[in-house]
Amino acid sequence: MAKRSQPAALSVLQPRTINVFSGLWQALRQREVLAGVMAFVGVLSKFLPVLLSGVPFTAAQTWMAHEICTWGSVALLIVMIATLLGHAILVKWPHLPAASPDSLACCIYYVCDSAMLRDFEGLSMLGMAQRDRRVERMGRMYRFGWMTGVSGETRVGMDYPEGGQGFKLQSLGALGLGRR
Repeated sequence: MAKRSQPAALSVLQPRTINVFSGLWQALRQREVLAGVMAFVGVLSKFLPVLLSGVPFTAAQTWMAHEICTWGSVALLIVMIATLLGHAILVKWPHLPAASPDSLACCIYYVCDSAMLRDFEGLSMLGMAQRDRRVERMGRMYRFGWMTGVSGETRVGMDYPEGGQGFKLQSLGALGLGRR
């Protein structure tokens, strides 16, 4: 969202992933390579405690099981560290003034003073599916980055693209104009 504006389905209506399995499914559906790799490594990390439990050699296990658990743990940790370093090098994160962007307080921080809040008035009483349909029908585009809020102050947040109200051209899409 920091590079270009996104439609509502890929921005404000994006569901939060609860665990790595739903994160992997969401990344595969949206064809996000980096998010998919991180979620896949998260799935692999679920096997790490099982492998680590076999590392201390005991009389009840064979030497081969001990070696498989030891080198499997080492290999998994190397994959995790390589993924972390690769992600740190490849991803350019925008400046985030709030600590954790997935908490409620940070979400409020990023959308406060935004012009888009007027569109969402009264939607809190609707069901999730009905709310999502209404927001989709608005046809707006949203972006994350430096914005000038309703108060006139410039800060990092989420709003419509600068210079417009963020409408997606839908009727001229057949002529090759607008975003599809």
